[in-house]
Amino acid sequence: MTAELVCRRTAAHVLGAGMLLAPLVAAGLANGRDTAAWVVQLGAGTALCGILALFTHERYPAGGAKPPGSFPELLDDVLGSAAGRAVRIALVPAFAAGQAAIVWFIIGFAEATLPQDVPGAPSLWWALGLAAAACVGVTLLPRSGAGALRFRPLVAVVVAVAAAVWAQPWSLPTGAAGFWPAASVLFFAGYGWESVVAHSALPGLTRRELLRGVAGAAAVVSTVYLVLVALCHGNRTGGGLPPGGRRLLCGAVACLLLTYCATNLRAVSMTAREVLPQTATRGVAPALVGLAFCFFLLVGRGDVGRLLMVPATAVGAAYALGAVAVLRRGSAPLRWAAAPLLLLFVLLVIAAGRYLLLRR
Repeated sequence: MTAELVCRRTAAHVLGAGMLLAPLVAAGLANGRDTAAWVVQLGAGTALCGILALFTHERYPAGGAKPPGSFPELLDDVLGSAAGRAVRIALVPAFAAGQAAIVWFIIGFAEATLPQDVPGAPSLWWALGLAAAACVGVTLLPRSGAGALRFRPLVAVVVAVAAAVWAQPWSLPTGAAGFWPAASVLFFAGYGWESVVAHSALPGLTRRELLRGVAGAAAVVSTVYLVLVALCHGNRTGGGLPPGGRRLLCGAVACLLLTYCATNLRAVSMTAREVLPQTATRGVAPALVGLAFCFFLLVGRGDVGRLLMVPATAVGAAYALGAVAVLRRGSAPLRWAAAPLLLLFVLLVIAAGRYLLLRR
């Protein structure tokens, strides 16, 4: 049962809004090499997940020190509070930018899928309207995994498959950039592998069960994403959906992505609250996240690929710190495994930063 729990919770953290937009964005960036980019990202994510799981399991045995409840808490313990705080601070604006990218993706997807139906009003007004809807959802939606949101991952898989099969081919306004930017942008879709830290020291969890759980999560995530990529490659002309079907598909993609945007904004607000002074009032964190969200919405203005490079850079740097933590305090086999992973993360962060600043 514990292996199943590790598998289910880890896969649920990885599979999110990325199912609906990452295959299309990566294909637009990769210039035909998106499958290789996915293989690299999924392989790196799986390796990181396994290394962090074993590291946490070894460092916090049953009856010993209290295990960390999150990845930043692990960094607090191993590298010092400055490292964990830096990751928390970086993730707040980074994922505010990610939610702005989701809003602009919804608009770009609608323009490609319903070219005759999208009103002629400026896209910025539609972006602000969608952003307002997401902010309303922050207060109305239950927490992730509760209520109706328990079924969201399954619904998202179904809608993502439908979009991959029937949506019109969609490309980034900035055009293709190559393998490395595409592999880097997939950090947005791959964020969640580090969540295994919270489940790696469960009472009664053996090393074998932990590895089974990690392998199961990797199999689920890899299968979902590689199937979506294959379906996108097979869809060259849009699948011939009638107008009513295209409207339904576009509405389903928009509604699902807005729910992810709302719950992500709420999670980012909680992270911001952790780094603010304790004297700060309760509304300061959501206000700061909202301002960052609006800032990136206005600055990004339709550039989905560039907006996604902001969280990609932050997540890549955070994962590199995770590899550093293992190199400093892990056992010899884990250190050998973490060393090449650290190099890969550094290269991907450089590629993301280069695209973010230079668009190439």
